[in-house]
Amino acid sequence: MKRCSYCGAEYPDDAIECIVDKTPFAEVQPELDCFRRPTFALISEHQIPVSLIILSYLFFLPGAVSFGFAILLLTLFVLLGGPTISGYTVLGCAFGFANGIFWLLLSRGLRRGSRGWRTCALFFIWWGFIATAYGIGQYLLTHKTPDHETATAFLLECAFALVWQAWQYRVLTRPDIRDLFYGSTVAT
Repeated sequence: MKRCSYCGAEYPDDAIECIVDKTPFAEVQPELDCFRRPTFALISEHQIPVSLIILSYLFFLPGAVSFGFAILLLTLFVLLGGPTISGYTVLGCAFGFANGIFWLLLSRGLRRGSRGWRTCALFFIWWGFIATAYGIGQYLLTHKTPDHETATAFLLECAFALVWQAWQYRVLTRPDIRDLFYGSTVAT
C-alpha cells in the first residue's frame, strides 16, 4: 500500500499519484536502508567530462608504474637474495607500494569528485610549475655557452612540461569541472 505524504490517503501499490491533491508518490525506500554502503562521491563516473577522466588516469600511471617496480624489485631480491635482503630493499619496496597507493588514490579521488584530492592534484601541478622554472633558471645560470643540441632538447622538454602542466591546471580549474567538485551542479 502507498500513502500520500500530503493528505495521508492510502492507495494500491500501482498508483502513481494521489487522486485528491495530485501529489506524486515517491519511491518507497527499503526498511533496511541503514545497512546500505555509504557513498562518498559527489559525482558518479558517468557524469564527469572526458578531460577529467584522462587527467585522472594520467595520475594513475605513476601509481601503476610504482607498484610494478616495487613488485619487480621484491621478486628479484627474493629470488636472487633469499633471506639476505637488505633493509634498503625492504624500505624501497615499502616506499614503492606506498607511492603507488597514493597515486592510485589520487586518481580515484579525482574521478569521484573529492575536493581534497583535487587540491592535492593542484598542489602537485603547481609544484611542477615551480620545479620546471627552477630547472630552467639553473640551466641558464650554469651553462654560459650552451651546446645547441643540449639547449634545444632541454628547452623542448621544458616547453612540453609547461604546456602539460598548464593543460592539467586548466582541466582542474575549468568552471564546469570545479563545480563538480563543489557540488553546485550535481544532478540527483
